[in-house]
Amino acid sequence: MSCDVDRVRHVICTEPRRISAVSLAERVSVELGETSGPGRHESLCGYQIRFESRQCPTTRLSYCTTGVLLRRLQGSDANLSDVACIIVDEVYYCIIIVIIIRT
Repeated sequence: MSCDVDRVRHVICTEPRRISAVSLAERVSVELGETSGPGRHESLCGYQIRFESRQCPTTRLSYCTTGVLLRRLQGSDANLSDVACIIVDEVYYCIIIVIIIRT
């Protein structure tokens, strides 16, 4: 990942289960004082799970399942050029992601 100071960078936090990703995004959104919820109008926090994405152009912290991150790593932006940091929660569930990220 190259560092470009003019580019907006995102933080991705992976969760092994969909309910965890959604509930954490909702909790962080509340603690940030956002009244519209995750991924809504001008929200800094959002989530992406299978078949559902709640993100907006202002989203900077994104919770997702490990499967979503794996699909993104296999896609056209495998370098994750807009990502500053990846936080892998419960790493023993997804050791394959750590191996892919390290290579």
